[in-house]
Amino acid sequence: MSLARPRLLVVGNGMAANRLISQLQVLADDRFNIMVIGQEREPAYNRILLTPWLNGEIEQRELALQSADWYTRHGIAMHTGDAVTSLDLGNRNVHCQSGTEFSWDLLVLATGSQALIPPIPGHDLDGVMCLRTQQDAIKLKTHCLDSNRAHKHVLVMGGGVLGLEAACSLNALGVTVTVVHRDAWLMNRQLDEESGLRLAGEIRARGIAVYTGMQCSRLLSDTRDSAQLTAAELVGASADSSPAPVTIPCDTAVLAIGIKPEITLAQTAGLRCERAIVVDGWLRSSQTGVFALGECCQINQELFGLVAPVYQQADVLAALLASGQWHRTKPSVKPWVAQTLATKLKVAGLDVCSVGMLPSSSDASEQRSLIWRDPVRQHYRRLWLHDNVVKAAVAIGDIRGVSELAPAIDDAKSPTDPLSVLLASEMDDSLFQVADTRTQSLSTAGCAA
Repeated sequence: MSLARPRLLVVGNGMAANRLISQLQVLADDRFNIMVIGQEREPAYNRILLTPWLNGEIEQRELALQSADWYTRHGIAMHTGDAVTSLDLGNRNVHCQSGTEFSWDLLVLATGSQALIPPIPGHDLDGVMCLRTQQDAIKLKTHCLDSNRAHKHVLVMGGGVLGLEAACSLNALGVTVTVVHRDAWLMNRQLDEESGLRLAGEIRARGIAVYTGMQCSRLLSDTRDSAQLTAAELVGASADSSPAPVTIPCDTAVLAIGIKPEITLAQTAGLRCERAIVVDGWLRSSQTGVFALGECCQINQELFGLVAPVYQQADVLAALLASGQWHRTKPSVKPWVAQTLATKLKVAGLDVCSVGMLPSSSDASEQRSLIWRDPVRQHYRRLWLHDNVVKAAVAIGDIRGVSELAPAIDDAKSPTDPLSVLLASEMDDSLFQVADTRTQSLSTAGCAA
């Protein structure tokens, strides 16, 4: 390594990379010569805010994570609008699509992920889009607001968090929206069946059609020669139930069925990869001096799609780099440790929250759950416990206090009164029901604030 300040090259200029270099400005302002390479032309921006931008809740300038001159003021070189095409670990350099070459002493891969594209006929038709980048969002919004298109009908494939947030934002633009989800209820990874069905009711109440337990078998155009999407054919997603195929007229399809880590560079260069780039708790890859963080990495088989753990990883890596201990077998810096996080649906007027790992069908019998229902306001809460220790919780309607259960789940703390945890929010006079799934008991009572 050179005697001058080490050259720290960051490939990727998304939220993970920006968090890392921001933390390095705090911990080690003058320790490294930092260069950031971004495939997108825009400097780092907040991808989480793309759906609020779609429906006009925020302006485009509010997406930016840093002001235009922030990089210059902090002496950070930035190269944007140019994808890295190859990585040479032996010579410690990268080559970009433009032919530009950059060398490094330390390398951080923050290449993120790509949207999953279903292998179905018609996935390449005009009007089929993803929603991963700012340019994706601009293209989608422009397409939906095109005054030359008489019939505006968007099919959103995927009833997870991103799909539902996109569907509600597009609905707010005044276009017709249909959501299709292959599992039996919406947000099935975060919600139990009852809350998922309640959520579908709330979505339908907004004028959005919802098909669950179905998947798109093909995307259609008017004629064999046309490249424009005109309809989608939906079929049952499982062999157990085979509803009749449904054809949905649509001129736009948004793919929100999941993501896959972008690891092409790492794989080609010879870094150890499985589903993503394999790193340890300090974000170190199989090559000394090469790190990975965010959606492109995996730690103990775990992949990442939420911003909170990605920011935690960036904080760990910034502390490691600032300490200069990246060569040590066991640095004094605390490694990244998985933490329980809350997932919230970011849709105005629709409050949904999930925290912890919901029990699978195999271990459901080992856990007790308490359910609170408010039939007047259609609110719902459920709390899962094992040996009186909170394991998970979901809520729709009244979510106050639910996300705060995360530390108790991590610490395996036993609440003295699980029922008080379930009813922790401030509720006004109403009629509510509390059910214990272990005893199958149900009580109805009045609750006064």
